[in-house]
Amino acid sequence: MMRPRLSRIGLAFGLAYLALVGLCVWASVHADAAGDQKGAFVFLQLPLAPQLAALDGLGLGPVLAGMSWPAGYLFVGVPTLGLLYLLGWLLGRAAKAVRRA
Repeated sequence: MMRPRLSRIGLAFGLAYLALVGLCVWASVHADAAGDQKGAFVFLQLPLAPQLAALDGLGLGPVLAGMSWPAGYLFVGVPTLGLLYLLGWLLGRAAKAVRRA
């Protein structure tokens, strides 16, 4: 039985996103400690902004409006991580198909 292998490209995309999230959360904590609540908000928003804009465009803005940051990262960030892995997996498959042709 053949074991499925992890996608290196998918893992790279996912790890890059996690690094961005970690950096933004760290910056947000430090901005908040310095008394800059607007800066803290902006840094927390950065990793989720494109996805939230897309969801707002689909009419889900009112549902997202009352969501806390942890819930936002859970319900928007985690699926983003999965989609980035899937994108990397698809790119890896396409690259293998091109090499075989």
